[in-house]
Amino acid sequence: MSAISVEVVAFGACSVAILAALCAGFVEQAKLDRAYKIAEIRREKSNAAFQAALRKLSGPCEWKPHEGAYIPGTWRSACGLMWTFMAGGPTQYGFAYCPKCGKRAAIAKAEGVTA
Repeated sequence: MSAISVEVVAFGACSVAILAALCAGFVEQAKLDRAYKIAEIRREKSNAAFQAALRKLSGPCEWKPHEGAYIPGTWRSACGLMWTFMAGGPTQYGFAYCPKCGKRAAIAKAEGVTA
């Protein structure tokens, strides 16, 4: 093998090593770019979920006396919670927020029923 062919082979091996390193760098950068993109999508989704949760909490939860209850003093909330008060109603017990959904409680006025 001549000196020139040895230099070409050495240069070729060096070029292959450099290309492999560059390719590995590009692959790593692509993986990082993909990871950043996934993180951004997750952040956007969690932000959207947070905004949806805020919209759910924006209005009050209405509390009304439950008409079909067998136990007097039973109230039903708009979110589906049923609660029985021994005396009075949610106002006497200081219900400012619904214990189920966390919204501010809006106590409905009913005839003959003390809230």
